[in-house]
Amino acid sequence: MASPKSLKDMNLRTVIDTIPSALFIVDQDARVVDMNHYGAQLTNNMKDVSLHRLSGEILHCVHAMNAPAGCGTAEHCPDCVIRNTVRDCCTGQHVVKRKVEFLRQAKNDVYRCVYLVSGSPFQHEGQPYAILALEDITELVVLREMVPICSQCKKIRSPEDQWETIEDYLGRKAGTQLTHSLCPDCVHTLYPDLKLSAHERAKD
Repeated sequence: MASPKSLKDMNLRTVIDTIPSALFIVDQDARVVDMNHYGAQLTNNMKDVSLHRLSGEILHCVHAMNAPAGCGTAEHCPDCVIRNTVRDCCTGQHVVKRKVEFLRQAKNDVYRCVYLVSGSPFQHEGQPYAILALEDITELVVLREMVPICSQCKKIRSPEDQWETIEDYLGRKAGTQLTHSLCPDCVHTLYPDLKLSAHERAKD
C-alpha cells in the first residue's frame, strides 16, 4: 500500500473530518464559516443552515436563543469563553484548553454542557480567523461531581480512596464548619419521653 509523499497528496477535508473533536473555523465576529464532521454533529447535522451564523446560535446557547438581539448581546455574553477565545485568536494568541460551561437548548429541554476549548489563529486573504476545537467533557465533569457515600455509616470516599466523615469532607472541600443538632425523628428515637415544643413539633 503506497503512502502519500506529503500532506499535499492528502484530501485535507478528509483529514479534518476524521479528527475526533468538533472543529470550527470562525471569523473575528464569532461567525462560523466552516466546520468538520464532528462539528456538524454538534449542530445537529444542520451544517448548511449553520454556516455564517454566530457561534452561540449554532451551539444553541440558551442566552443566545433568548436574547432579543441574539448571540453576543445577552448579559452573560461578555464573559463567554468561546467568544473571548475567538477574540484572543484573532489578535494572534494561541488558546489551549479553556473550560466553557453553558446551558444548551434543544426543543423544549435545557441541559448543561461542559467543553474544553482550544483555539489557533490564522489569516486568509488578509482577514483574521480562528480554528476552534471543542472537546466534550460533560460526562467526565458529572461523574467527578458524584460523591460516593457509604449507605450504612454515611462516610464519603475521597478521590484518593480514603473514607472520611461528612464533616471532614465538607471542611476540606468547602471550608464548611458544621454544628451538631438533632432532627425531630432522631429526637423521638433517642429521647422518646422528651416533649417537643410546639415549634419543633410543627417541623416534624
